[in-house]
Amino acid sequence: APHAPIVVLMAVFGALGYGTSRGVVPLWIAAASAIGNGLQFFLTPKSAWKAYGADGKGVSDEAVVWTRLIGWSIVLRGIYMGSLILGATRQDALGYTFIGLALNALRLSISGDAETIGVSKKGQVFFVAFPLLVALGSFATLEPSELLSP
Repeated sequence: APHAPIVVLMAVFGALGYGTSRGVVPLWIAAASAIGNGLQFFLTPKSAWKAYGADGKGVSDEAVVWTRLIGWSIVLRGIYMGSLILGATRQDALGYTFIGLALNALRLSISGDAETIGVSKKGQVFFVAFPLLVALGSFATLEPSELLSP
């Protein structure tokens, strides 16, 4: 049988989603709940597991790192939604999201978490550089046709 916190959370998110689609719940609630829920998994992975019925005892450091990564991916969804809600273009919202991705990749490398999950030094550089390049491209003001004109 599902644990009570999961059932309650499903009901709350379902009600919020329905209310948002009907215009009764403000849009920012979705972004804030994604950021809050993601931070729960990112900052306190073992406590987050307890909320869902797992005790978190005897788990590997690798499991903790992966849980943090999942939490940060939820935060990134909140950043993207929040950026759109605050009036950013989709292109800029993508840029903000990829800056968040690059910052976490940098944290992953500096903290040693990347090595815990088996990412090589070259891979760590790529994990930071690629999102920064995507963000840079997202914020670029030139249209592709302007890049090719003389």
